[in-house]
Amino acid sequence: MEKNNLKVEFIYTTAVNYAIQQNKIPIIRKLNIENLSDNDLIGIKVKINCEPAFASNWVQNIDILPSNQYLILDVKNFILSPSLLSELTEKIVGVINLTISNNNNEIIFQENYAIDVLAYDQWNGIGKLPEMIASFLTPNHPEI
Repeated sequence: MEKNNLKVEFIYTTAVNYAIQQNKIPIIRKLNIENLSDNDLIGIKVKINCEPAFASNWVQNIDILPSNQYLILDVKNFILSPSLLSELTEKIVGVINLTISNNNNEIIFQENYAIDVLAYDQWNGIGKLPEMIASFLTPNHPEI
């Protein structure tokens, strides 16, 4: 997506649940930012937060993004909330908010991405991480 001379590529998993958190599966797959302008961008801040707060806020400060260059950001420490995800009993639609601001705290890019926040016992289906079905096996359950 392009806005204000920035091209942002944001690839993420469109559903999250407790099994994904417990298996440490990253939901943000790719975050690339390209400066399409003729000027260097100095002192920019990239911020990711979620509604509801199923993950911790993530912030990355970038000293300089040169003209016509791009950055590949590694979104580490984007930590999913085990308490919220383990207690959720119904699916809700959430939002991942991505905001990029300049050194004057002016927003130069902002986009919201929809995400399904699933109940702890819901599988996200065969189309999204089908291997997660194995997380729902409970061989140590007293009924078994």
